[in-house]
Amino acid sequence: MRYEIAGKLAEPIACHCSQCTRTSGNFAAMAACRSEDIRLIASSTLTWYRSSPNVERGFLFALRRQSFLEGSAHTTSLKA
Repeated sequence: MRYEIAGKLAEPIACHCSQCTRTSGNFAAMAACRSEDIRLIASSTLTWYRSSPNVERGFLFALRRQSFLEGSAHTTSLKA
């Protein structure tokens, strides 16, 4: 898994929602950027699924880890 970010990252957040807690085992630390500012270079191990009407989650199943969260505000969050 490799990616590049061309724009600014937002300040990190700690999400305590039930889905982030379930996928990380605790809270999820993330930083966001505009979706158009991220470019996936190598993503063959990344699988996306829609977790709600407005959100898709990107998982690296080989590592059993959620890595990305894409929301309706045209932002992509990256897990730390």
